[in-house]
Amino acid sequence: MSGTVGPRIPPFTNTYSLDFDGVDDVLSLGTPSTVGTGGINTLSFWVKANAQSTAGITNYLFSDDGSGYNWWRFFHGHGTNLYWRNINGVAFNLATNLFDGNWHNVVVIRNPSDLVDGSLRIYVDNGTPLDRTLDYRYGVAGFYNGALGTIGNNNTASSGFNGIIDEVSVWNSEITPSDVASIYNSGKPTDLSLLPTPPLNWYRMGDNGAYKDPQWLIPNNENKDKVSNYSMDFDGMDDYVGTPATLAQLGFPATTVSEGSFSISFWYNYNTITNGPPIIQSTTNYLWNDGFGIRQEISLGSNKLRFWVGNQASSAITTGNLNASQWYHILAVFKGGATHTLEVYVDGTLDNIASFTTSRNIHNPQTISMGFAPDGYAYYYNGKLDEVAIWNTDQSSNIATLSTAPTDLTPLNPSAWWKMGENATYVETVNPDGTWTIPDEVGTNDGTSNNLMADSARVGTAPSSSNNALSFNMDLIDRVEDTPQI
Repeated sequence: MSGTVGPRIPPFTNTYSLDFDGVDDVLSLGTPSTVGTGGINTLSFWVKANAQSTAGITNYLFSDDGSGYNWWRFFHGHGTNLYWRNINGVAFNLATNLFDGNWHNVVVIRNPSDLVDGSLRIYVDNGTPLDRTLDYRYGVAGFYNGALGTIGNNNTASSGFNGIIDEVSVWNSEITPSDVASIYNSGKPTDLSLLPTPPLNWYRMGDNGAYKDPQWLIPNNENKDKVSNYSMDFDGMDDYVGTPATLAQLGFPATTVSEGSFSISFWYNYNTITNGPPIIQSTTNYLWNDGFGIRQEISLGSNKLRFWVGNQASSAITTGNLNASQWYHILAVFKGGATHTLEVYVDGTLDNIASFTTSRNIHNPQTISMGFAPDGYAYYYNGKLDEVAIWNTDQSSNIATLSTAPTDLTPLNPSAWWKMGENATYVETVNPDGTWTIPDEVGTNDGTSNNLMADSARVGTAPSSSNNALSFNMDLIDRVEDTPQI
């Protein structure tokens, strides 16, 4: 046998789907403002279910992001039929006999180019399309364009769909009849990334999902290979995470840092600022007396970060304004020696540097906390944190690696590394709040929340990754080996 053989491409597999219980199961996409916004978009999904309840508008297959009425909210099952209803309750039957216990593919195109404003075109199993003219408010110039926010329920998880859903995908465009045929693929899901126009968002449901008790993490398929797709969102009222990681365990000097170095790296995305709370700090009896920390500063006229070692006088402050709802990579490096320096890097660039000559107090029995000043000051951080890592070495030479996007930090040998949302687990202890465990990826210094964080504290957004889904009220057994087959 002769000739050149190229690399073998693994076949596309579709092994799992998600089974919704018809009560409170829901897959939340957060507030993905880029999903299906604007007047023209396409939705495709596979579904298998028996007849649904006919008691009012229940059995939601999809809903909006909770920001108000829009066309996503009104996809629901009614008997054996798939309906869409407007806000006045006027029903449009999109597919008859859809819920017959068999798998079907449904493609819905909103505002096709050859129809009037406010129309839907529906394909079932690549059959003859059905065109429906809807309410004028849902047209290109309508009030309610909105975004897809949930799968398997409405956005309050109270009117669930009873059945199995697989391979949900959304385009911000009108796909072609040829695309519809490719999606159906004679009755078996196929790789949608190979279409001339791949979907903007694609939730493979069971495939590429991971169960982190008590949630299914279902990333948008384009993010499936990224190191981080989830982060922790602190509410600014009572959320924080403490760790048992003493500075001695992390390799810090016994009393002072007159010599030696340490580094702190994290990704930061704040919502609002109140009272200038610490983001990460070693726990102390008095905020500025000893230890180290990173604190938001609103007294400076706009959002900046202050980094201190020992006391407020020994600090470096970021020079530029840091905007809300934007991810930044932050690296703080303390370098010991005859003259101590504290360097601050923002998004890979050295932003500021402070120098001082006296030794800084550290006191190694202290531990690390995130999101709160545990010294009698009720200052709580309001925003997201991701990929928090600490070294007892100078990591400034690795700034390009650290700041480009979240990456596997194991080769850089951190003393502690908390991925935050990715591998966290949750136990409800005080309804509706509970305790999050944030594992240390390289050691045993797992972080624990203060028993007042809700299950919604984990969110499907991270640096370089967004529109990732999280389940609520769903169990491990809700991923089933039941998929469309030829």
